[in-house]
Amino acid sequence: MGPTAVHMQDIGIMRGRAWTAAVRGEVTLARTILWEAVELAESWGQHAATAEALHDLVRLGEPTPATERLQELESIVDGPFMEARLLFALAARGADLELAEQATTAFEDIGALLFAAESASLERRLATEAGLMRRAAAAAVRADALLASCEGARTPGLSAPESTAALSGREREVAMLAAQDLTSKEIAERLFVSVRTVDNHLQRAYMKLGVTGRSELAERLDIRLPD
Repeated sequence: MGPTAVHMQDIGIMRGRAWTAAVRGEVTLARTILWEAVELAESWGQHAATAEALHDLVRLGEPTPATERLQELESIVDGPFMEARLLFALAARGADLELAEQATTAFEDIGALLFAAESASLERRLATEAGLMRRAAAAAVRADALLASCEGARTPGLSAPESTAALSGREREVAMLAAQDLTSKEIAERLFVSVRTVDNHLQRAYMKLGVTGRSELAERLDIRLPD
């Protein structure tokens, strides 16, 4: 779109151009356009639009300078959307797992499900890097659930949904039996292994699936148990 006579939507148009560039793989160009949008919005006193463009910059992998500018707007732009944006930015800049989880909840509470999915994906990545595989798996499950409501949207901030390591054949076999309310002893007898071996397989399955016990296995493995 070319220049418009009324400039109220110019920042939105620039953001659209930036995301078009990002879709083409031109992330550097996208960031350049967004910084121009930030400067223009600030010059016009459009603080909420400034926050939107800064959030986009964080989403496109530029958290440090964008977060600093967002913090400057904290006392000017109020509301739950601004709070959620700042939580996400601080989480991205500081590699903070707890803030990433808080941002997910904040975005989800206001119905911004794509942004919530991005926050959950950030938590998943940070947890994976920290070696917290169970938490990473749980964050991935949450991200997938949020993304399912986003009509196939894909952005750079969305980590690959297959965040959990695949179960081995034996782990899946043990998990499937445990989900059907068999005890470790019963599973061990059926598979001709020790109870300790069964419990070890179960613990690895719990970690990979992001669950904490047998009661969650059936749903996670999509097993239909008889009434």
